Amino acid sequence: MKAARVPMSQGFTLVEVLVALAITGMLVSVLMSSLFYIFRVQEGLRNETMLRERQLRERAWFREVLAGCLPEEEESKRYFQGNQTEFQCETSNTLMPEALPMTAQIRMTLVQDSDKAFLRYEESGKSQTQATLASWEGVNAEFRFIDAKGEARTQWEQGTEALPRQVWLLLTPARWNSTRQQEIWLAAPRADPWLPEKAALPPGMSWDMFK
Repeated sequence: MKAARVPMSQGFTLVEVLVALAITGMLVSVLMSSLFYIFRVQEGLRNETMLRERQLRERAWFREVLAGCLPEEEESKRYFQGNQTEFQCETSNTLMPEALPMTAQIRMTLVQDSDKAFLRYEESGKSQTQATLASWEGVNAEFRFIDAKGEARTQWEQGTEALPRQVWLLLTPARWNSTRQQEIWLAAPRADPWLPEKAALPPGMSWDMFK
């Protein structure tokens, strides 16, 4: 009686192996392309988030410093004054405060360099402090000062009002065909804009006696 022969299993042919490799390569290529796209999207979102946070922080600094501006007598040389490119004031909200809370004179200056604008911050005190608060590309920057009547001034000198009601930082596109729109940073001092009236002194006395 003859033993039954068990058929031997056949291997893959060369054509089948090549087809399998080609399909595997296509799948790996699609997977790598998808991963690369996902990484690009994540990087773009991360950069956009960081840029947005930086812009919000710069605006917050601008608002806070101006919110602390105080009405000062013109004789003190620390009163609020400004023009289209710079302003100065005595503020209680400095960006780099000392150990003890105190006021300091600050100056903000707009510097135009070719197609780029910079907002410089300068603080007077025990140590002179200078920093770049913000920068923009493709814009022209200038300040405007709003008085009690709501009128915008290009220059602020102390008069009946010691402080403007609002300070605008206008960012206008430098090119007429730019897709960017005009942007306005708005800040308002919290202090009363009117100088406090001095109490009347008895005849023969002056405030210079108390200096």
